[in-house]
Amino acid sequence: MKYIAYIVLGIFFCSINYNVNAQEKKKVSIKHADKFIRGKNHQKLIDNVVLQHKDVTMFCDSAYLSSKTNIVKAFGHIHIVQSDTLHLYGDELTYYTKTRFAKVRKNVVLKDRKLTLKTDSLDYDSEKNIAYYNYSGVLLDSINHLTSIIGQYYAKTNRVSFKKKVEVTNPDYKLYSDTLNYNTLSKIVNIEGPTYIVGKKDTIYSEEGWYNTLKKQVQLSKNNKAHRESYFCYGDNIFLDNIKQTAVIRNNGVLKDTVNNIILKAHNIKAFNKEQFAIATEKSHLIYIDKNRDSLFMRGDTITLRKDSLNTKINSFHNIRFYKKNLQGICDSLSFSMKDSLTSLYTNPILWVNGQQITGDTIKLQNGGKAMKKFFVYNKALIVSSTNDNKYNQIKGKNMIGYFKNNFLNYLDVLSSSQLIYFPIDKGVISGVYKTVSSNIRIYIKKRKLDRIIFKASPNGNIYPLNKIEAKELKLKEFRWDDDKRPKNKKDIIRDFYIKTAKSIKFIDKIADKNISTLKNTNRKSIGRMKLEDSQERRQERIMLSPSQKKK
Repeated sequence: MKYIAYIVLGIFFCSINYNVNAQEKKKVSIKHADKFIRGKNHQKLIDNVVLQHKDVTMFCDSAYLSSKTNIVKAFGHIHIVQSDTLHLYGDELTYYTKTRFAKVRKNVVLKDRKLTLKTDSLDYDSEKNIAYYNYSGVLLDSINHLTSIIGQYYAKTNRVSFKKKVEVTNPDYKLYSDTLNYNTLSKIVNIEGPTYIVGKKDTIYSEEGWYNTLKKQVQLSKNNKAHRESYFCYGDNIFLDNIKQTAVIRNNGVLKDTVNNIILKAHNIKAFNKEQFAIATEKSHLIYIDKNRDSLFMRGDTITLRKDSLNTKINSFHNIRFYKKNLQGICDSLSFSMKDSLTSLYTNPILWVNGQQITGDTIKLQNGGKAMKKFFVYNKALIVSSTNDNKYNQIKGKNMIGYFKNNFLNYLDVLSSSQLIYFPIDKGVISGVYKTVSSNIRIYIKKRKLDRIIFKASPNGNIYPLNKIEAKELKLKEFRWDDDKRPKNKKDIIRDFYIKTAKSIKFIDKIADKNISTLKNTNRKSIGRMKLEDSQERRQERIMLSPSQKKK
């Protein structure tokens, strides 16, 4: 029985000790006050008040301590210090000792080593080191000025969460958003909703990504659109480095040059602003826009775009195909210069113009304004066109120059070692075959058919009936007909490529413009509603204690 009594007494005294310790944890120590007024369940402290609760020290003009509710009410020149690193200022304070939760009102300023936060109403959880404001807060650090209606500051993890009408001002840009997170240590802004960034030269829209404000790097990953000078870019993933002035666009990438009316598409695009250079790989293709709806579509394994003050050049390498209504072609490498409107095709080039197939070692096509002007074929020049009954008109020479009129082939100059096989048609029927050899020939074409021939030297040739000539004599030695390789429409260019269409770009433009407009407008009703809710909360908490009028 003695042992049982000792055990019971031990448990009793332990429980008393636990309750005392629990009460001590809740208790606020009074370090100083000029005047004390004691009540039954409360204490009123006036002038130069200093209170302590765990690692939190509170300074104020006057305070009301309730031993029944363990709530501290403080007024005038509020200053809260936690662990000598965080400082919180305001005019009114409600502090809950059980939860270590503080509500600071009017002219609130929170400061630590990394930032300054200003608002008119702030809740602070000193246990978790989290600060909340419900409307109209301002955060300042070494390089950024951030404002929002709602904000949460997580001091332990250096993170601030902003919601509703977020604005970030920086020497290099201004950001508008609905939701974002900011790391005060790394200075990285995390985009988590419709966001609009305006820089000195750049304009960016995205709904997901991050912005490193120290390194001036941006990563975008949802409904992305970026604009710099005359360029627009879109893509599933866009990385921008504003110091190096580079951009990397991955997956469904689009780069638009609005000055030259060029759209470059690929799954991998790299752009270098200083060098005015862009390179596209992985299902890359290009659209050269013609306002008359006769745009040129081109694909290639690699496409580059380079600009300087005098010229814009496009180069493409390997497996090149291009299509325009009256012009199609394939080759292994291509170069286009806008200054002289010259397109050069190299390595097994084939050009189809108005139904004429043109081949040679090298082909160059020159435009005059928006219309084709002339083409040049160097070495092994050959033009082939098909008749209605599978016969082929053929013109061969060492070199060749073709001249256009209204975008249709008008006449040809065949230079050196010229050969001609031609099937004249009489009343819709082929009347024979004309074969001739000459040094130089000029051939006029009318309505896509041979009209007349001018020999600049005595020709050696004749007209033969079809039944008097062998089939092998109906084709030149170098004859080739590759119509099966000719792109028949623009879908032939990109049919095995999946890159977002112009409609998708328009969709991104539409939602971006809509959200940008919304972000720019201030939602006054939302702010007013939050102010009303906060004032009602204050009235419910306010006790009948006037702050001291005496100032330190």
